[in-house]
Amino acid sequence: MIKNSLTIILFSFFSSNILAEKILVTVPGMVCQMCVKGMQKEFNSVVKNAKTDIQVNLKEKTVLLKTKDLITDDQIINKVKKVGYTVSKILRGSKITN
Repeated sequence: MIKNSLTIILFSFFSSNILAEKILVTVPGMVCQMCVKGMQKEFNSVVKNAKTDIQVNLKEKTVLLKTKDLITDDQIINKVKKVGYTVSKILRGSKITN
């Protein structure tokens, strides 16, 4: 019983870390701190720590996410639309150069 419980706990821990993903979203319309706050609020639910796992770069017009679980492109696009913007590009994992 204890062995089975430990196996389940370990599997849950590792599977959630495996599903975590680094994503770079290009959002051309972002220009101010209200944009930053909107992105942070909208993506807060898909990251472990909003302060470190959501990085908005107004100069580059990007949002860098370190998600706790998988998120689809459509989910990302919808979240950005809720804040009032559009997505021009989504890069994942090893395709991110910064």
